[in-house]
Amino acid sequence: MITAQPTTHVAALATETGPISETAGPGTHQTLAARPTDRPLRNDGVWRHWLADGHVYDLNHDGTGWHATSPQWTEREATHLYRLAEPLDGALRGDLPAADGQTITLDTARTYQIRQAPGGAWTLYTG
Repeated sequence: MITAQPTTHVAALATETGPISETAGPGTHQTLAARPTDRPLRNDGVWRHWLADGHVYDLNHDGTGWHATSPQWTEREATHLYRLAEPLDGALRGDLPAADGQTITLDTARTYQIRQAPGGAWTLYTG
């Protein structure tokens, strides 16, 4: 988890909104959430839309994939290892879609943070 809040703005993210999970899985604190377009989180299931209003998300590469965590997650959510994935086949992804149509390739030597800007846009930062 990132200890200091990253201050270097990378980009505003392209996002989409939908049900927070396919089943009654994690995230029962709200019905709808956002996600970077086509980037669910996967583990033993799928967390399709995972960016909950007011939450901050840390992204760290763990040697296998981009592991997402949030200090606002419940104990149940925090015990799972969620990674950025492809929505259809579950393949791990190492990039995020920017609002300007570009693709942001994540650098495994860096850590990132996704947080909500005033007005609701989700933004990516690095340290």
